[in-house]
Amino acid sequence: MIEHNDEREWETRVYGYARVSTEDQNLDMQIRALNDYGCSYIFKEKRSAYGVKRKQLEWLKKSLAPGDTLVVWKLDRLGRDVGELITFMAMLKKKEVNFVSLNDQIDTRTAMGNFMFHLLASLAQLERDLVAERTRAGMDAARKRGWHPGPETLIKRLEREDPKQLKALRKDIADPKMSWRALHKKYGYAVATLRRHFEGERKEALAKLAELDEE
Repeated sequence: MIEHNDEREWETRVYGYARVSTEDQNLDMQIRALNDYGCSYIFKEKRSAYGVKRKQLEWLKKSLAPGDTLVVWKLDRLGRDVGELITFMAMLKKKEVNFVSLNDQIDTRTAMGNFMFHLLASLAQLERDLVAERTRAGMDAARKRGWHPGPETLIKRLEREDPKQLKALRKDIADPKMSWRALHKKYGYAVATLRRHFEGERKEALAKLAELDEE
């Protein structure tokens, strides 16, 4: 729902965005603060910040034009995820839209507000870098334990779940009398799957048999 408080046409506009998480929560305090600031248009929403598309926020984004100002009662009304907030702020900067958060003392039209914005951006970048660093460290440790990224292969799965079947399958793979179709019928795996995982082993085994025959 959009509340419009001024019928006059403005070259630039002051938009407000108010949000609560559930239907039974009240928007009045936020709307009062936005009105007091001088917002001409207020987008009101009752949606969680997590996992739900906020239609009013999407419409607001489309309404913003260079020189406009977006005002919120508090920064977390836009979202609780720092990465999401930084993405939103980057969008505002690209659109040349000013941003004001009443309770967080952020106003990108002032030196201090700009400082707070860049500080927030720096903290978000630090968070991303730390997450990436922890992820790389975790993957390196997992590789040392024998883990390899990507989907689990048939061979790895059989090594873990049924090593006896893997041993029998490899024995039959090395038998030139066993065709791929015969292996499929015996073990139930698709021919394409068997060829993808065992064709190299089969060629190697048949090549060794050929060498023995020549001897």
